[in-house]
Amino acid sequence: MCEGEMAGLSGEMGGDLADLRAAVERYAAGLRAGRDPEEHRQEMIGLRRVMDRLELAFAGMTAALGSFDEVEWQGDRSPVEWVRHQCHTWGPVATDAYFVGMGSVNLEASTRATLAGR
Repeated sequence: MCEGEMAGLSGEMGGDLADLRAAVERYAAGLRAGRDPEEHRQEMIGLRRVMDRLELAFAGMTAALGSFDEVEWQGDRSPVEWVRHQCHTWGPVATDAYFVGMGSVNLEASTRATLAGR
């Protein structure tokens, strides 16, 4: 997402999500070149773990959307289609999010491993 798109979201977010967005903006603004290779690699690992956690949260929200009445999909054929259109994702991304979210209930060990960074 480009900076203009991020800036356009500020009116749509409140509370914790607005705080998260602000933290992401601070983090991204602080990225710098010329770091030690080991520090760079460790930061990449840490960033990927944070992204995995956010993806897992998104997957859970996508699966929860499937439990709502169809009217909540606002004219789309499925929660996956709604995610694809409204969250501006590829179909495979929306589908993966839905099935990961649905499966996370049944795959508690995998979910715990993801949260632990394994």
